[in-house]
Amino acid sequence: MRKYKQDLIMGVVFLFLSLFLIIATDHFISGGIATAIKSSFFPRLSMGIIAVVSVALILSSVHKMRNITPENAGIKTGVPSEKVSDRNMILFAAILVAYIVSLYLIGFLLATPILIDTLMFLLGGRRFVLISLLSIITPIVFYYVCLHFMKLILPVGILMK
Repeated sequence: MRKYKQDLIMGVVFLFLSLFLIIATDHFISGGIATAIKSSFFPRLSMGIIAVVSVALILSSVHKMRNITPENAGIKTGVPSEKVSDRNMILFAAILVAYIVSLYLIGFLLATPILIDTLMFLLGGRRFVLISLLSIITPIVFYYVCLHFMKLILPVGILMK
C-alpha cells in the first residue's frame, strides 16, 4: 500500500513539475541555426511525455490501491524492500552523476553505451550480446538523428577534441 501512495505522490509531483516547465519554456530565446522548429519545442515535447507518463503512474497507483484486499495487503517477503529501494536509488543517482561527468570528459557516443549497459544489467538484463548491440546501435542512431535532422550537436567530450 505504501508503494502505491509513493507512486501517487511522485506522479502528482512530476505532473505539476512538467506542466510548470511547459509554461516556463515560453520565454526561451531563439537563435543559432535557423530552423522551422523553435528552441522550446524539444523541452516541451520532453515535458509533455513526462506529463503523460505521470498521469499513467497516477492512474495505475489509484487502480492498484483500490484493488488491495486484506488478504494481499500484508504479504511479507524475505527482503526488506525499503532498504533495497533506498540502496538502488542511491546507486542509480551515483550512476547518473558518473554519466554526466563522463559526458563532459568522453562525450555522448562513448558514455551512453556504458550507461545503457550498466542500467540494463542492474535492471536484470542478462542477454549480454543483445544488450551490447542495443547499447552501441542506439546512441549511434540517436546521434545521427540529432545531428542531421534536429541540427543538435551532442557533447563530444574534452578528451576527444
